[in-house]
Amino acid sequence: MSSKFEFKKLYKRLQRATFVNLFVVFAFAAAAFFVNRVFSAWLAGFAIVYTLYVLLTGKKRKRDLHRYIRNISNYISNQSSKAIINLPMPIVITDLNGDIAWCNKEFENIMETDELFGVSIQEKVADISVSELAAESQVEIRHNDWIYSISSHSIESEDIMDGKKILVMYWFDKTEERRLLKTYNDERIVECIIMIDNYDEVLQKTPDDNHASLSAEIEKMVQQFAAEYEGMIKRFERDKFSVLLYERDLARIVENKFDILDKIREIDMENQIPVTLSIGVGKNGKNIIESDKFARTGIDMSLGRGGDQAVVYDGDTFEFFGAKSREVEKRTKVKVRVVAHALRELILKADKVIIMGHKNADLDSIGASLGVYRAVAATGKDAYIVTGPVSGTSKTLVDKILDNPMYNGVILTGEQAENIRTRDTLIIIVDTHKPSFLAYPDLIHEAESVVLIDHHRRGPEFLENTVLAYHEPYASSACEMVTEMLQYMQDAPKLSVFEAEVLYAGMVLDTKGFTVKTGVRTFEAAAYLRRIGVDTLEVKKIFKNNIDSFVKKASIVAQTRILRENIAISGFEADEKDAVTLTAQTADELLNISGIAAAFVLAKHDNTVYISGRSLGDINVQVILEKLGGGGHMMVAGAQIEAANLVEAEERLQAAIDETLTE
Repeated sequence: MSSKFEFKKLYKRLQRATFVNLFVVFAFAAAAFFVNRVFSAWLAGFAIVYTLYVLLTGKKRKRDLHRYIRNISNYISNQSSKAIINLPMPIVITDLNGDIAWCNKEFENIMETDELFGVSIQEKVADISVSELAAESQVEIRHNDWIYSISSHSIESEDIMDGKKILVMYWFDKTEERRLLKTYNDERIVECIIMIDNYDEVLQKTPDDNHASLSAEIEKMVQQFAAEYEGMIKRFERDKFSVLLYERDLARIVENKFDILDKIREIDMENQIPVTLSIGVGKNGKNIIESDKFARTGIDMSLGRGGDQAVVYDGDTFEFFGAKSREVEKRTKVKVRVVAHALRELILKADKVIIMGHKNADLDSIGASLGVYRAVAATGKDAYIVTGPVSGTSKTLVDKILDNPMYNGVILTGEQAENIRTRDTLIIIVDTHKPSFLAYPDLIHEAESVVLIDHHRRGPEFLENTVLAYHEPYASSACEMVTEMLQYMQDAPKLSVFEAEVLYAGMVLDTKGFTVKTGVRTFEAAAYLRRIGVDTLEVKKIFKNNIDSFVKKASIVAQTRILRENIAISGFEADEKDAVTLTAQTADELLNISGIAAAFVLAKHDNTVYISGRSLGDINVQVILEKLGGGGHMMVAGAQIEAANLVEAEERLQAAIDETLTE
C-alpha cells in the first residue's frame, strides 16, 4: 500500500491541485485584461463557474473518490489484501489516536454510515478504548444491541501512515454466543440446603400445644420461599430441606439478600427463642453431584459461623448473607462426649503429640494448649506445646510454665517441633482454624494426623483434611471446650491448680469477665475448674496492668473519634511489642462508654496494622473485619493488614464498615 492512496491525504492533495489550477486561470485572466478584455472576461467567467462547480460538487466527489478507492483498491494489489477487504466481518484501521484511516463495507453497515474516514472511532463507539486496544490484543464491547469481540494488532507501516503505528481491528460478532451462554448459565441447576439451626431448643422454649403449629409454620414458609423462586423442595429430615432451582432464580434470591432469613425469624408461636436458618448454596458445579458437594460445603460454613445466615459457594469463593443474630448455645453434650473419646483414641495411637495455637498467643490459646497437654500426659504419651513470639500477659504466663520443673522441655519452638515430628505424630491445633494464623504453619505441611479444636466463627480459610474437627462457634472460648472434653475422657485427667487457673483465665479473657458469649455450659465449665481449686484472686492478678500500659490506654481512648454516632475508632503508633494486647484491651474499654455500640482500635507496628473490633451485639464486627482478611466472632474480632500508615488503614476500615452497614 502506497501513502499516496491514503484517502485523507490524497483528498487534500486533490483540493490543493484544484485551487492551484483556479489561481493560474485567474492570473491569466488578469494578465489578458491588458491585452484582450473580451478574452479576459471569458477566462474570468470560466474560472468563476468552475469554482462554483468545485464547491457544489465537492462532497459528492469526496464520496465518489472514497468509493473508488475502496472498490478499485489501487493500493491493494495482491490477492490476500483483496481477501481481507471481502471478509464477512467488520474491519477498521485507525491511527493510535483513533482516527479512522480505512474500513470495509461491513464496518460501515454496523456504524450505519459510509462517511467514516478521518472520524474518531470513539465518537461512533462510546465503549471503545483505543489505548486499551493498543495494549491488549482482544477486548469485548457492546455496541447498540450487539456484542463484539475485537481482536487488534498494531503495526509499523511506511505505506499507510508515513511510518506511524496503526491499529488493525477485526470485529467478531459474539451476540448469539453470549445469548446462548447466558441461557445456559441461567438454566444451570443450583442446590440449596436449608437447615433449622435450633429446632430442638426452640421446641423446648415453646408451649407444648404450639409444637405442631410451629413446625407447620416453618415448613410453610420454606415451601413458600421455594415456590416464589420456582424451586423444587424436598424435606429429607425433620429440620433439613433441599431445594433445586435455576441459577437465574438464585440471582433474584441474592438480590433480595435471602429475605427468608428475616421472615423465618419473625415466626411467633409463643416461642421464647427465635427460629433461625442456615442455608448452603452450591452453584457452578460441573454437574448436580458437584453442586451438591458445594452446597454441603456452604451449609458447613454457615453452621461454622454460628448459623442464621446463607453461604453461596461456587467452588472458589464464598458469599455471605445474614448473620444478624447471636449463636445459639447447644444444651446437649452428646457431641463433646463423642469427640472426647475419639481424641483419646487418636492420642493412644500416636507416638507423640504436638499442640499448637495461633500467632501472638493469648490466654485462651495458652490455656487450651495446657489443658490438652494434661489430657495427653495422662495417657503416658509425650506431649509438647509450640508457641511463637508472645508478649505482655501471655509472655508472663509462658515464663511461669518455663520456670516450672513440671513442664521441663514441654515448650518448643516451631523448628524444634519439626525436628522431632514423625509420621505417627499427632498434631492438635487449638483456638484457630486458619492455617495462616498458626504459630508455625509449616508444622502441619505433610502431617498425617491433625486435630482441630476451635470456637471462632468459620471464615473462608479453613484447616482442611483433619482426622477430627471439633469446631463449635457457640462456645465462649477454646478453654471452655477443652475443659468440657477433659471431664468426659476415660480416666479424666487430673488438672493441677495452676492448669485450672490458666484455663479459667482463658475463659475470663474471651468472655470479658463472663459477660460476653456466656452460656450455661460456660458456667458449668467454670464451676468444674473452681472445684479443682481455682483462686479467682490469683486469676485476677494475671490480668493486672502496669502503670505504663494504663497510661497508654488512656491516651488511646483520648484520641477516639465517633463514626455514625455509635462506632468508636482510635489508632496509635505502637513502639512496644504488646500492640495486639493493647488494642484488644482498649477496644473493651471503649465499649464501656455510653452510646457506643462497637469499637475498633488500630495499632501500627513493624509495617503491620493490628485491628481489634468489639461490639455489644447490634453490629457484627466479624463480618466487617472479614472484609479486611480477619475474623472472629460477632462481638469479638480482629484483623492484621499491611498498610503504609494508620490513615490508610482507617480509610480501609471505614470503607468496610460503610459497606457492611449499607448491606
